[in-house]
Amino acid sequence: MRSLWIVLCSLFYFLPLSATEGEILFVGYDAGETSIWLQLTKGWKPQPSYTLLTMTTATSVAKNAGASHHLDISTLGVLCPAQHRHDRLQTSDLEKLNQLHPKVVVTGLYSTPQLQIAKYFALRGALVIGVWDNFTTCDRLPSELVANVADWMSLCFAILTPSKSIATDLNTRFHSTKAVAMGQPTIDAWVQDFKAIDRKRALKRARFKAELPTVVYYTGYAEKDNCYEEAFRIFAQSLKEVEKPYQLLIQLHPRSDGSFERKTLELLEQETETFPTYFISHPSKDLSSMEAAAISYVNFCHRTTLALQALFAGKPFIHVDVPETPYTNFAIQQGILPQLTDTPSVATFLNKHLHGYYVNPHDLYTQSGIVANGTDRMRGYLQALLTQPK
Repeated sequence: MRSLWIVLCSLFYFLPLSATEGEILFVGYDAGETSIWLQLTKGWKPQPSYTLLTMTTATSVAKNAGASHHLDISTLGVLCPAQHRHDRLQTSDLEKLNQLHPKVVVTGLYSTPQLQIAKYFALRGALVIGVWDNFTTCDRLPSELVANVADWMSLCFAILTPSKSIATDLNTRFHSTKAVAMGQPTIDAWVQDFKAIDRKRALKRARFKAELPTVVYYTGYAEKDNCYEEAFRIFAQSLKEVEKPYQLLIQLHPRSDGSFERKTLELLEQETETFPTYFISHPSKDLSSMEAAAISYVNFCHRTTLALQALFAGKPFIHVDVPETPYTNFAIQQGILPQLTDTPSVATFLNKHLHGYYVNPHDLYTQSGIVANGTDRMRGYLQALLTQPK
């Protein structure tokens, strides 16, 4: 019965909406889900009333984007440490949220504070919708990241996933019907907005030369079991072996301060006479992720959803990871996104493809199982929830 109700809800795209202030509460902890909230609320007509509640990395992402209806949880006197996603909020902290009265809570799924907040509002009658922003199934993600998934499957009315395979995996794994494929709104953002990026302006901001090829590495951040620092060292060591001139852009994750990457590159620079000119870019003050991709000839990354978002906009990536990594996604599995796990392989790839690496997949939506038009689908679904009796 529940799964039938979910399907029916997704069909009610054009029902009239009469919303009072703050009917939807979007809860952001990480950059990934917060980018979805920003895409959903941009140009949504008729837009329901909402509040964007953020903490840690999500706060900087929302502030950089100039998000409206934004409430930084720290302004309520709630401290949420950025580097410890499973630190618990105090009961007294949760009670500071009592000024909010959402009908629907839409939240990411990878932190304990989000789980606590969702439970707090569920006990007060709110419907909780989880959004799985990752393009990878549960078993391929670090255990630290997915530690709360069983609790989420119990709590949520529905969990919206980008692809059918992820929805099927969650439902099978937890003997449920709650996971439903709804698409990934950030793909729509890349497809729509990437074409408008001013490449010349981005090159100038990085102080790069237009005539030299630009290699871009999109960083992550160190977290238990994710092997990020090991993977970055594999990439960085390969730079000593590149034969032709180029320039290097390190595009930081919003959670990163770049100290690890800077130290690693400075040590290599001392060892290598021909080490490239490099620029470390933070999205809050330098280049955005799209601007970085616009000036790139070849892109590298480690376990990021951004690589697949950009792929739909025509920018392929190379994934660098440790040997025997458990991580994969549809693009890696189908050879669209190469996965390299040692320094010689990365160096060989760079020397061969320094001036560009291109793919022309026939139909990414068919190959990936990702549902198209995720923005419209998710908006329509949430609107339908607001119009239904409890």
